[in-house]
Amino acid sequence: MALGYLLEQVGNFEPPVPSAVVLLGHLCVLSDPRTLSPDNPGVQIINLMFLISNVMVFLYDFVVSLEYNVPQIADLDRRECSGRGLSTPPMRLYNHGFCRRHKGKIISKGHLIETISLSSFNAHFPHGYLERGPVVLIKVYAHALDLSLYLDREEDYIPWGAANAAWSYLDVVLSGSPAVYEIFQEYALGLTAPLYQQFGFTAASGEEHVAAYHRNIILDINCRYGNQDCVNTASELLQNFRNNPSQRLNPDIQTIVYCSGLRGGDEENFEFLWQQYVASTDSSEQSILLSALGCTSNEELRQNYLNEVIDDNSPVREQDKHTIIVSVVNSSPEGMEAALEFIIEHWPQIQPRVQGLTGTTNILNAFARRLTTAEHSD
Repeated sequence: MALGYLLEQVGNFEPPVPSAVVLLGHLCVLSDPRTLSPDNPGVQIINLMFLISNVMVFLYDFVVSLEYNVPQIADLDRRECSGRGLSTPPMRLYNHGFCRRHKGKIISKGHLIETISLSSFNAHFPHGYLERGPVVLIKVYAHALDLSLYLDREEDYIPWGAANAAWSYLDVVLSGSPAVYEIFQEYALGLTAPLYQQFGFTAASGEEHVAAYHRNIILDINCRYGNQDCVNTASELLQNFRNNPSQRLNPDIQTIVYCSGLRGGDEENFEFLWQQYVASTDSSEQSILLSALGCTSNEELRQNYLNEVIDDNSPVREQDKHTIIVSVVNSSPEGMEAALEFIIEHWPQIQPRVQGLTGTTNILNAFARRLTTAEHSD
């Protein structure tokens, strides 16, 4: 099995050649009468176990070879979207029946996965080194994304928690490529659609304690990536809170509601939440509000918010000022660029005002996760 894997990686072999070679070699060994001698029952058992294992690996590789090499099966994706102006996806997917429109074009899950996989690889290796590496790594991304397609039928929290961590990483590396980023957003919205309908913004009585974390993942993806129903509901909840501040929002969805209400650039929402921060004496609430205020898409408000870092009369405590920059960096690709420009221009003023090494480290870590394009390396 190890030899088969090695041959697949370093040679020009395509499955099932590597595992077929291993299986043939094992059958040759078994042809020796001494191998299956009754005098060596332990050897017999071990050899039979390895034989079964090699047969299973060979069968798996044979199926994979059909997946990639047999036109009749590859044609399934072509037929799936035939007559709709779609170029053929390069790989078959296990769950079909998916074609969606993106900017006037019909695209399939295969096309989504191909685009995301290639872009994810390019984010790591923009110069395409390692002659064999690109093929292997792109297949790794494609298999992982293909596997994730089952999530639209997954209701348990643990798989979604794992997927969310991976998507958070892809969100970072793909955000530097706007066209691909938009496709990635559609991919995530499509998979979360059933659970968005199931969870909504209101907790059901008697639901499991992990449901709050699960709901947060689903709502964050949908509001962040532009599900209009999610955005409208969050805006309505924020408006209700503004009309009646004594009726506090559910803490589990506060950040999502605040951020969603600010991404549209609404000046009144920003001013209301800023005043909530100034009036608050609860450090936890202050932290939530500072993180949310960075979500504004209003360029002027965002710049004024960043200026609070270097304003000696700011109501923001010195130990919290780094949160302003970090929140803007994490808010969106546009926010990250604005924060980067602010840092470059004002770094000598910023460093002594963010509580020394602690604040500086948090700021640099936030940028290190987000600076992913070739332009950022110049």
